[in-house]
Amino acid sequence: AKATDLQISSQAATPLILEMKFLRNHTDIIRAKAEAEAALAKERAGYGQMKLEVKQKGIITDNLMKTIETLQAEKTNLQSNKTVLGEVA
Repeated sequence: AKATDLQISSQAATPLILEMKFLRNHTDIIRAKAEAEAALAKERAGYGQMKLEVKQKGIITDNLMKTIETLQAEKTNLQSNKTVLGEVA
C-alpha cells in the first residue's frame, strides 16, 4: 500500500472513530439514565410501602388509644363502685 493510500484511509476512518466514541459515550449515558430511573422507581415503591405502613400503624395506634381510654373509664367506674360498696358494708 502506498503512503498516500494509508493517509487517505486514516483520514476516512477518523470521522468513523469519532462517531464510534460518541455512540459509546451516548450508550453509557443512556445506560446510566436507565439505571437512575430504575433506582428512582425502586425508591418510590419503597416510599409508597412505608407510607402505607405509617397509615396502618396510625390506625392501630388510634384503636389502642380508644381501648386505653375505655379501660381507664372502666377502672374509674370500678373504683367508684368499690368505694360505694365499702361504704355500704
